[in-house]
Amino acid sequence: MKKAAFFSILALCLGFTACDNYEEPNPPAQSNPQEAIFQADGVTFTPQTGTLNLGTINEEGGSAQVATVSLTDFPENYTLKLVMDVAPDNKFEKVQSLDTEINEEGVVTVNPDVFQGAINEVITKDPAALKVYTRFAAYAVNGKTEVRIGDPTTYYCAEELSVVPIAPSNLIEEGYYFMYSTDGKTWTKENSIELVQAAQGSPYDIPTFSFTYDFPVDMVADGLYWQIISLSQYQGFSSNSAGLVPGADNQDGHDGDLVAESNVNGDNSGLFFMDGMVLFTVNMEERTFNYIQAIESFYTPGDANGWSFPYASLYTDDYINYKGLVSLSGSFKFSPDAGWNGRDFGQSNSSFSYKEEDGIYVGEGTAIGGDNISVPEASLYYMTMNYTTRATTLTQIVSLGMIGGFNDWGSQLAMTPNDDFTEWTVDVKFESDTEWKFRMNDNWDINLGGDVQNLTFGGDNIKTDAGSYTVKLILKGQPYAVEITKK
Repeated sequence: MKKAAFFSILALCLGFTACDNYEEPNPPAQSNPQEAIFQADGVTFTPQTGTLNLGTINEEGGSAQVATVSLTDFPENYTLKLVMDVAPDNKFEKVQSLDTEINEEGVVTVNPDVFQGAINEVITKDPAALKVYTRFAAYAVNGKTEVRIGDPTTYYCAEELSVVPIAPSNLIEEGYYFMYSTDGKTWTKENSIELVQAAQGSPYDIPTFSFTYDFPVDMVADGLYWQIISLSQYQGFSSNSAGLVPGADNQDGHDGDLVAESNVNGDNSGLFFMDGMVLFTVNMEERTFNYIQAIESFYTPGDANGWSFPYASLYTDDYINYKGLVSLSGSFKFSPDAGWNGRDFGQSNSSFSYKEEDGIYVGEGTAIGGDNISVPEASLYYMTMNYTTRATTLTQIVSLGMIGGFNDWGSQLAMTPNDDFTEWTVDVKFESDTEWKFRMNDNWDINLGGDVQNLTFGGDNIKTDAGSYTVKLILKGQPYAVEITKK
C-alpha cells in the first residue's frame, strides 16, 4: 500500500471521537474504502471530566489527566502522538501547544508545571479556578518519521476543562498603600498614599502599582521612613502592622527588592529623601520598587527632526500615561530632557512590531532598552506610553480633517500637511454659525477640540461664525493650537 493512501485512511479513522463538539475537517479527509486498515471507530477520545487541581497534582508528583484515547487494530510499527493546544476560548486564536504522554491504558497526561505555564502565557496568571479550552493534533509516528494525521487544520476532541491553577509563590492583592513615618516607629493610616494599578485587570496579570505625589522639601529633609502594605492590612491596620520594605542593602536607594518584615521600625524600613513630584512604582509579582522624579513631558529625537529637541512630544495629566501627535520617520528614541543627558531610552531586542489594517500602520512594544525604535513610514503618529510599564503604541495618521455642522458631521474635510506633518491647512466656508472638530483617519478614535489655543483629545466642539476661512492646525508641541484666518 502507498504511504499517502495509508495516512489518508488513518486520518479518517481518527476523525471519529467521543467529543460532542468535534467538527469534521473541511474539506473532509479523502479515503479509499478498499484499502481500509481498521474500522472508523478504531480510535475513540473520551474527554476529561471533573476539575483538575494542578497544585495538588504537582504536590503529589503526578501528571494531569486531560483525556483518554482508545485504539483498536492500530497499524503495526506506528504509535500515536498527541499535541494539546491550550486556549482561553473555543476560537483557539491564541494557543500554547504542549506535548502529552499516553500510557498503556490510553490515559493522556501533561506535566502540571508545563500546563500551568501555558495557562499563564495565553490566559491568566490569576490563581482562581477557571475554564481552559483544549484540543488535540494527532500524529502517526514510526521511528524518525512523524506525519500529521489529516491536514494542518485537523484537530480532535475540542473540550472545556475546569482547572484550579498552581498557587503562585507571591500572593497579590487588589490594592496597596505607601505608608510613611517621620520617626520610623509611629505608623498611622492617615500617613499613607494609595498606589493605583497600572491598568484594569487581575493584579496577577497587571502587578504594577504606582502613585505620584508632590513631596515638600521640609517633609523629606530629614528622611521619611516607609513601607508598603496591602489593602487588607490597610483595612485592618494596627500600629504593629508590618508590610514590605527595601532589602537591607538598599534601604535608602531609589530601586531594589521588597522583602517582608515581621516588625517594621526605623532600623529596617525604607528611607526616602526625594522632594518635588515623585513617581513611585512597585511590581508585586517581582517584589521590586523604584521611584524617580516625575516627568512633565517626553521629547522624541530622531531622523524626522535631525536627532534634535525642538519641542516636547508626549504630555501627561498623571505622570504615568503620556500621549501626543508626533512626526516620525526612520527611527527615534525617548528623552525626558531637551538634550542628551544620559536618560534617553528606546527598545530592546526589536520589541516593537507593526500590523497594517486598511492602509494604516499600528505598532506596539515596550520602550525599555537602548536601541532606536523604527517606524514603517514617514508620517504623523498618535503615540501613547505608560511610563510605569513602558508599554507604547503608535497609530499612523493617514488623514486629518475638519468635520462638523458645516458638512452635516459626515465625511471629514481633508487638510493638507506640510513636509514634516506638523502643520495642516485647508480653506473652508461656513454658510452659517457652526460647531466643528478635527478628526483623524476618518473615525472618532482620535479627535481634537476645545479651546483653539489649547486643543485637547476628545475636547468640546469648536464654535465659529459664518464666513470663509483658512484653517491651520499647528502640532509643534503642546498645547496644540489652531489659527482661523478670515478670508
